[in-house]
Amino acid sequence: MYFIELILLALGSAALSFFYRNCLREKEMIFNPIKNHILKPMWYKGGVLKWLSKPLGLCVYCNTTWVNILLYFMSADISLRCWAVPELFEILYSIGFSHVFIKIIMYYYGRAKRTLGSGY
Repeated sequence: MYFIELILLALGSAALSFFYRNCLREKEMIFNPIKNHILKPMWYKGGVLKWLSKPLGLCVYCNTTWVNILLYFMSADISLRCWAVPELFEILYSIGFSHVFIKIIMYYYGRAKRTLGSGY
């Protein structure tokens, strides 16, 4: 993959993770029952279930990593059996960029929410 493709992949995964986060958190959204009936009980039971609940959607930063890996394997023309060092570095760069993008998105989302009120 080229550098521009990695940046676009990271931006796309950050935007998709932010969308998934909003669908989980807002009431009457399609994924809200997943959060209320599956992820929160996993968090309160503790142990391995608590550890698994964050990457599945309770933590937007953990979730961004897995969305990025999924999108990378969907867009890259490599197979799992020919995993090589260049592909490993590509996915690590993409994960790093996606975390930068999600931090920027969450920063400006927090500022807009504070400015416009809780209805935003």
